[in-house]
Amino acid sequence: MRGLHFLGDRRLALESYPDPHPGPGEVVVKIGRAAVCGTDIHKYRAPAETIETLPDGAPLIVGHEPAGWIAEIGEGVTGLQSGDRVLLAGVVGCGRCAWCRHGYNTACEAGVSGLGWKRHGCDATQCVSGAGRLPSDWPPSRPTPFYPNLMPLTACRPEKRRPNRLFFQVR
Repeated sequence: MRGLHFLGDRRLALESYPDPHPGPGEVVVKIGRAAVCGTDIHKYRAPAETIETLPDGAPLIVGHEPAGWIAEIGEGVTGLQSGDRVLLAGVVGCGRCAWCRHGYNTACEAGVSGLGWKRHGCDATQCVSGAGRLPSDWPPSRPTPFYPNLMPLTACRPEKRRPNRLFFQVR
């Protein structure tokens, strides 16, 4: 697959990476669209010595506001199938602490992580994540603008949150 990573000082690179494979409870998502966020702009402008890498020091694929289609399904995933359109949540908490239970996963007591943050992001041709369906009538040419609705969705639909998952089912 191909993925984008920041080099620092307003430079970036599009490079080849090994194709991802899902673990238990995960899916591989073929990325259709990924929005650029303010965090991406700050990281793009950052000095090279401050650019985040994976724990092993390898370049980190950036991006955390994607939508796409399920390409491969991992063990234990139910209710989803190859080809389903999905929207991925960029930030995830533990789902168990008081903050997460009240919809504030960005204040998670266990610490937050997400796409492009301690793990590869979605500015790539594919990424691994948990995923949920977009509404069937959502236009495939513009799925990403739906992303801002995830924050109120986490507050209003707590029964859909699951610990350590990067997905929300959207209806």
